[in-house]
Amino acid sequence: MPTESLRKCEECTACCVIFEVPAVQKLQYEPCRHLCDKGCAIHFRRPEMCRAFRCLWLTGFGEESGRPDKSHRILSYYKSASGNFAVLQIACMDGYRIGDTETRALLKEFMNTFGFTGAVASVTYDDGSYHTVRSVA
Repeated sequence: MPTESLRKCEECTACCVIFEVPAVQKLQYEPCRHLCDKGCAIHFRRPEMCRAFRCLWLTGFGEESGRPDKSHRILSYYKSASGNFAVLQIACMDGYRIGDTETRALLKEFMNTFGFTGAVASVTYDDGSYHTVRSVA
């Protein structure tokens, strides 16, 4: 199960575009006003939500080509209270669409990597649409 990785964000700023961050009045799928050529202009005093976030790619999950700015999708997850079930969140950007077959493959890899017995993928798009794909045993 990936936990530490030598991967770094470098020039990837996908999370600075995709996620809503109320602490800095940032809307979902809108570039953060603190985003600059060198990354985050307030990096050392950024909100806790930004400080705590680590996409799955940073943890070592997936291929190198899966870096969010290259794959046009950012993966994160949260698990149930029991710890056996998880929701894989796939947020797509730049008009990228992911089909059910690709989503199921990611879900299977995710479950195998992290040891979940069940999971669902919640896919959101930058046009506001979304869909859900359940794991198949």
